[in-house]
Amino acid sequence: MNRAAPAPGEFSARRHLRQGQLSAPAGETIDDKSPPSLMPDDQSLRAGTLHQSWRMDGDEAGWVRFVDCHYRESDRHGTDRVLRLDASHLVKCERTVSHFSKTNGATKLSKDQMTCD
Repeated sequence: MNRAAPAPGEFSARRHLRQGQLSAPAGETIDDKSPPSLMPDDQSLRAGTLHQSWRMDGDEAGWVRFVDCHYRESDRHGTDRVLRLDASHLVKCERTVSHFSKTNGATKLSKDQMTCD
């Protein structure tokens, strides 16, 4: 698990693979092989674009939330890395995936974006 962000300008040399929203009791070690990923609170498919959203402020006291960004290094080994970000200050995350279908999922033309505030 890589917890240090790549330097500015270096992230473009990496390939974004996916992201995940996690929730766990404060102080609990997260099993990175089976993280406690959250299902979207809302999901729809409109005009070939998948829309998902997560409420990030809905946990009980004593729980914490994170956003994991999975990416692949552009080095010769193509090493997969995870950048885990504290999401305790976030209210909502929204994800869109263009060129998406229920039967095929994402395609090579798909653009996967997530914004949080």
